[in-house]
Amino acid sequence: MNQNELRDIVDENDNVIGQDYTWDIKTKGIRHRSVQIWIVNSKGELLLQKRSKNKRVCPSTWESAASGGVDAGESYGRAAQRELEEETGIKTRLKKLGKEYIEFDYGKDIHNKEFTGLFLGFYDGEYFAKEDELEELKLFTVEEIEKMLKEDEDQFTFPFVFLFRKYRQHLNTLSRTR
Repeated sequence: MNQNELRDIVDENDNVIGQDYTWDIKTKGIRHRSVQIWIVNSKGELLLQKRSKNKRVCPSTWESAASGGVDAGESYGRAAQRELEEETGIKTRLKKLGKEYIEFDYGKDIHNKEFTGLFLGFYDGEYFAKEDELEELKLFTVEEIEKMLKEDEDQFTFPFVFLFRKYRQHLNTLSRTR
């Protein structure tokens, strides 16, 4: 996360009402926009990233294949494509599954309030893990993720857990109808 990136500040209806820098938004608990991208292969496995141990927020935890903030003036769709390509090298068509409002605290300094756009893409090709952003990328079956969540949900980011629980039922249907 670049602390000096400008993000849109949004109201309770996701309308832009201003701008501020990434780190200020997170430490002040200002409502903003983000994206999460799920990548599914032809076997129905979900690609997850393990965040870098050097991240200030949720280090060394599993989350969607790519995620990040929506830059000021950027659409959810453009942000999803950008984050996916930057973090994994994957270029594929994405479908928006939905948008959710998520709030969570991380430690004593982070008060995250965000509208998160969830996108789904199908991909069977090569990918890479951007070293400064994440530790690894790995494919998991839905059953493996559910087992890991039962064992210790803190090994995942809060937004991933929230979205997985809400949209999990779509994975089997969507992977068959791609």
